[in-house]
Amino acid sequence: MTTHDASPLFWPRRSKRQISPGSTGRRRAKSLPNFNYGDGLYWALITAASIGYGDLTPQTTLGRTLAAILGVMGVISVGVVAGLILDWISPRALE
Repeated sequence: MTTHDASPLFWPRRSKRQISPGSTGRRRAKSLPNFNYGDGLYWALITAASIGYGDLTPQTTLGRTLAAILGVMGVISVGVVAGLILDWISPRALE
C-alpha cells in the first residue's frame, strides 16, 4: 500500500462532525468540510515516515487499523532502503 492509496483512509480530528464508531464514514464524507486529498496524503506520508505529529488522526477502528499497518510498513520500508544503500556502499568502502 502506498501513501497515495492510504491517504483517504482517515478522518481528521478537527472535523466538527463526529463519525459513529465502526463506521467507515463513506456516506458522510461529503459533510466533512476540512477533509481533502491533500490532508490525506500529508497524514499518510507523516505516518509512513513514523513521525506522527498527531494533528490528523483516524477516528474509526478501520482507520486506526490501517494507520497501524501503514506505520509498520513505513518502518519496514525505511529499513529495507537503508539496508540496500549500505549493501551498495560497503563493498566500495573496502576497496
